Amino acid sequence: MPVTDGDFLLRDGSTLLNSAEGAGDGVLVGPCPLNGMLLYMRLPLDGTQLICKIQESDTEGSSYTDVANPGSMTIAVGVKTYLPRIFWTKNYLRLNVTTCTGSFGYAVFGLTQGGEPVAYA
Repeated sequence: MPVTDGDFLLRDGSTLLNSAEGAGDGVLVGPCPLNGMLLYMRLPLDGTQLICKIQESDTEGSSYTDVANPGSMTIAVGVKTYLPRIFWTKNYLRLNVTTCTGSFGYAVFGLTQGGEPVAYA
């Protein structure tokens, strides 16, 4: 499951991430596989503060709840790429950007398979 597949992108990087966007659209991804799933986050620029959550739902029209792992994420300035482990149980996922100050550029959030979580510049 490549992160470049549009079916698995929660934010495609086509617009600048420079404000609290709130909840994005739900993406039908199905329940999480048993292992090896990472949340790919690519932040090209150093903003000031970014707090976001991944949320899940049974259907696009029903209410969303926060995914426990990775939970609410406060992104450190200077780190360009994050790959935290993610686990969800419902069919739909979405990105909810609750706080954003400064510009993080054309940020991409998606799902990818992998072994170990990492964060690097």
